[in-house]
Amino acid sequence: MLLQLRSLFLGDTQAVPFSGTLDLSDLEIGGEYPLQQPVTVNGRVENRTGIVTLTGEATYLLDTACSRCAAPLQIPGRLPLSHVLVDSLNREDREDLLLVENGELALDELVQADLILSLPMRFLCREDCRGLCPRCGKNLNEGPCGCAEDRVDPRLAALRSLLDE
Repeated sequence: MLLQLRSLFLGDTQAVPFSGTLDLSDLEIGGEYPLQQPVTVNGRVENRTGIVTLTGEATYLLDTACSRCAAPLQIPGRLPLSHVLVDSLNREDREDLLLVENGELALDELVQADLILSLPMRFLCREDCRGLCPRCGKNLNEGPCGCAEDRVDPRLAALRSLLDE
């Protein structure tokens, strides 16, 4: 979605609303493609006393798996969008300003970057997820597997004898 903002920077227009859906199904995150549903984006770009701001919200649904137990997850999310836009920089390298070249802003690239930065490093089905047994692969959230009690790390066998006493 390409926003035409030239008239906004020239002062001819006070606000440019935007609304639509973005297809980010080809976005790879952690070896997966979790955004199979369209991302809905709504908001507006406003020029208030010479300061151009973009505000809005993106809503999405992540289809992924728990990082510990591999259970399928669907995580709905809302991402607030807020940026100060400029059409030129005067020898400044400021990270808080977003440069809009030729009066056009690629909204899909902006939303994609904001979305990637807002996501956690890993997804969990719940905070206390116990994961999978490394030996048999049973989901430990469903109960103990039985093989964990038999397994003792040989380096710690001497410590186990202290517990038996």
